[in-house]
Amino acid sequence: MELKLNLPQRKLQRIVNQIPNYEKEFPPEHRQNIGQVRRTEKDLGNPNIVQDRIWDEDFGLANMVPAQVILRRVIVNKNTKVWNMLEWEDPKFKVEVGWGSEADKELREVGEELINTYQKESLLRISLEKPYEVKGIKIEKNPAKCVEFKKAIHQKYSGLNNLEKRTATELDNLGVDWCRNPTHYGYGIELIDEVGLTQNFFPDFLFWVGEMVICLEVTGDFLERDKLERKLVRIAEPGEEMIEEMPKKVAVIILVQYGGSKEGTEIYYKLWYRKRRGEIDSKKVESINEGLGVILGDLV
Repeated sequence: MELKLNLPQRKLQRIVNQIPNYEKEFPPEHRQNIGQVRRTEKDLGNPNIVQDRIWDEDFGLANMVPAQVILRRVIVNKNTKVWNMLEWEDPKFKVEVGWGSEADKELREVGEELINTYQKESLLRISLEKPYEVKGIKIEKNPAKCVEFKKAIHQKYSGLNNLEKRTATELDNLGVDWCRNPTHYGYGIELIDEVGLTQNFFPDFLFWVGEMVICLEVTGDFLERDKLERKLVRIAEPGEEMIEEMPKKVAVIILVQYGGSKEGTEIYYKLWYRKRRGEIDSKKVESINEGLGVILGDLV
């Protein structure tokens, strides 16, 4: 099943529509800011005066730019999608605002609000237009570099790191349908924001439990919290009735390994996932097998 991005465009546009016309609704001082210059006076050759004289002087209005420029700088630096989906033709966005003025500060706050609303309210929805089919996978020609599995959709895989190999073995022991999900040409999940260069995330494994597809990513604790949360996208069920029998729920779960010989501590794991209401949570487990048991028993 394909995933389509549902964006909170109407909610974002309402926020934009509430931005005031700073020329008509506020006095000029609200959008102006007096620029200052710091001056220093030194006495050279006079041993009796050792301290410089320093003072600030007003030198006129700070640079004025259209309100649209301030908003664009805040928004585009973090997410171009937010800027491109909204309408900016209203003459109020042509009103000039001084850097550092009260209006400048308010516009920057609105820009941050738009970004935060986009990231909080956007979600992926399962689409039935183009069901995803698991295809063949590339493996090494050398059999010694491949690992065979009994329950996997593909007979064998290669290129697995140690953590991935142990996870694949535990998945195979569960008796569920599962597969390795190849990067770049496998099942890709669109990322909500635009941090970094990648626009799609390819989880390491897919496995099926009843009406749900679990997208499982396994990683070491080098994955930073913000990057981890970025992959835990919200995925909604189809908006239309399903004609053919196919999974109607998709969940992303990340299994993170902590500890080990480098840290001098015992290995343990954490499952990171989204609760039904959308909050991100984690659960500590002692083994991969226990983690998969929690997924099957508590999270599905």
